[in-house]
Amino acid sequence: MQNEIRVCGVPLAEWRKKRQRLDAGLRRRYPELYGQLGVFVVSLNGKDMYIGCGTQISAGLGKRLFDYVRESDSARDDHSGRLIYQHRDQVALDIIPTGTNRAAARVAKALKRAFLAEAKPDWNVRVERR
Repeated sequence: MQNEIRVCGVPLAEWRKKRQRLDAGLRRRYPELYGQLGVFVVSLNGKDMYIGCGTQISAGLGKRLFDYVRESDSARDDHSGRLIYQHRDQVALDIIPTGTNRAAARVAKALKRAFLAEAKPDWNVRVERR
């Protein structure tokens, strides 16, 4: 397919097949995901609401996901963070791991951009601060 979107040479459809559901959603920590980089998708009632990524090599997806539910509200100082926290017990959570090194971080960022351009999830909309 000539107009097929590719990320790092891989069709977006193939990346979608790597999407894995985290059955506990945001109701538990995922220490096994510390250092694992990639994209995460937060869904509510079957609709993808937010697409993010964990790209910090020492922390990865494990820390990024924990940021949304930990006691400190630093990850919730923006619109999307507040919405994710508010619905933390109701959302479904999927990940697409990309690896554990700098190249994996670049892939995760590119993959996030491609998914955002395609899906335009409601909670990724930037709200202007006054």
